[in-house]
Amino acid sequence: MSQEVIKPGKIVSLTYSIASFDGNVLKKDDIPVSYFHEDETEQIKD
Repeated sequence: MSQEVIKPGKIVSLTYSIASFDGNVLKKDDIPVSYFHEDETEQIKD
């Protein structure tokens, strides 16, 4: 597992799995999901 810090100006890529409380894997995606991590976000506004 990588120990790099996510900070503004970085491209973040991750894979994930979703499991039930008893450990059964419900969804697993080995294709990385990527996004550009910015300092502030304007996606959510009051």
